[in-house]
Amino acid sequence: LEDGEFVLDAGRLNPNWQDEALNELEQESFGGDSVVGLVHDDLDGLSGIKAQALASSQAYELQAAQTPHYECPPELEGDMNKQRMKPNFAESASAIALPQFFQKVQTGGFFGDDEQWQKLSKNDLLSCFVLANLDANVVFDAVDSEIYQVDLNDIGNGESSVDFKALEKTQKQRLNSIIRNQSNEGQVTSVVGLLFDSLGKGTFYPIEDNDVKKYLTRIVEAMSHEQRDDCLDKLSQYVRVIKEKIISLANDYAAVEFDKWLTIGKLRLQPHFHFSHSIAPPENAPAIAKSLYVREAKINGLEEKVIQAIANLESIVWWHRNLERGKGFEINGFINHYPDFVVLTERNNLILIETKGGDRDNSDSMAKLKLGKTWESKANQLSHETGLRYHYMMVFDANPMDGALPLADMLQLVKEL
Repeated sequence: LEDGEFVLDAGRLNPNWQDEALNELEQESFGGDSVVGLVHDDLDGLSGIKAQALASSQAYELQAAQTPHYECPPELEGDMNKQRMKPNFAESASAIALPQFFQKVQTGGFFGDDEQWQKLSKNDLLSCFVLANLDANVVFDAVDSEIYQVDLNDIGNGESSVDFKALEKTQKQRLNSIIRNQSNEGQVTSVVGLLFDSLGKGTFYPIEDNDVKKYLTRIVEAMSHEQRDDCLDKLSQYVRVIKEKIISLANDYAAVEFDKWLTIGKLRLQPHFHFSHSIAPPENAPAIAKSLYVREAKINGLEEKVIQAIANLESIVWWHRNLERGKGFEINGFINHYPDFVVLTERNNLILIETKGGDRDNSDSMAKLKLGKTWESKANQLSHETGLRYHYMMVFDANPMDGALPLADMLQLVKEL
């Protein structure tokens, strides 16, 4: 047990544990060869796979936990924009472990201790997701008339990235002419192939590529000949709309699974994320009082307005501009949400703040607000353990949605915390 988590010391595992367990069972008098055969089948099947997967995952988590977030070769440090944590805030910040969601997993062992907890990934919520039979009604509007040449670049691990280049008029005509002269079945196959190649292999992992192809086939089969012609002329735009549709379906499914897992006790929050002693943002924010680091990461105009007002409050100890994906703190749920700011008050209130302009997409904001408020509720169940009270606030520059706050109301609330 380290830092409140179960971690696996792979070096202490007996590599022959399966054989020894089978030998012990063979010596028992309750079933003979048939029982051993059943156990062997189980070990070679699902339970063995689960145990190996858990061991690999826990070994990776242990390695990641022991590796600083911003580790880099010493010879490159001089070229980095390294910003240290301010010494006067180091003690309070280093004592904080921000809660993140963990899922209960079955190890597949023989004995009673066959359940452990590992950090939740959104991909875990999609483990039973099947795209092929879901809603394939896609509305294609507001698309331009440009057609693109698609270049697939192999980026390793069976995945590819996509580059779009505008085609010459003669190339457009040649490509479209070939496909339009095919049979109906041939057209479906060709258009599906173009769409899939444009999306790229492994784009929707863990959704299988074959599942994506079946879904694309349903979309194309439902198109009229005129719509297929339009798709050929506006391929990149159709790809964008389809990609948004698939992501939306996956997010909706993940949200339902997330709620269900919380209800049945398969998920819990536990303290996990620690602030690094230094950060290396690509660009710096303006110098603003009470920042956790000497200089924080770049902020936009609205963010500067919000955090400047917060820093002016007497109750604030420090604030931090949360870093981007893979570097900062994420609320890991049915979406991966990186709030804009982390704020600590003198009365031990830990506040996550997400800023939104009035033109932001409401579906994205609604998902973040729902997850943030769920995090707040579950995190406060840990207050007796951590000594902190947790808050999530979404602040709009104008026209806040239900559950969010205008700037003035947010500042008044933070002032009282």
